Amino acid sequence: MPLSYQAAVGEYLCNKALTHYRSYEEARTDVFDYIRFYNHQRRHSTLGYLTPVEFERRRSELSA
Repeated sequence: MPLSYQAAVGEYLCNKALTHYRSYEEARTDVFDYIRFYNHQRRHSTLGYLTPVEFERRRSELSA
């Protein structure tokens, strides 16, 4: 069963939290790195195996 965005982030952070962040800034950086990965690199089956950024780029080209 595919994970929702929130579930994917939660799972990632729970796994990462086991290593205990040394600071708030380290945790914050890690969260934003994951969000960048999720939106710019991870392919989504519901979007035809495109990244969200690529999907939106193609959609905007079609409507132009």
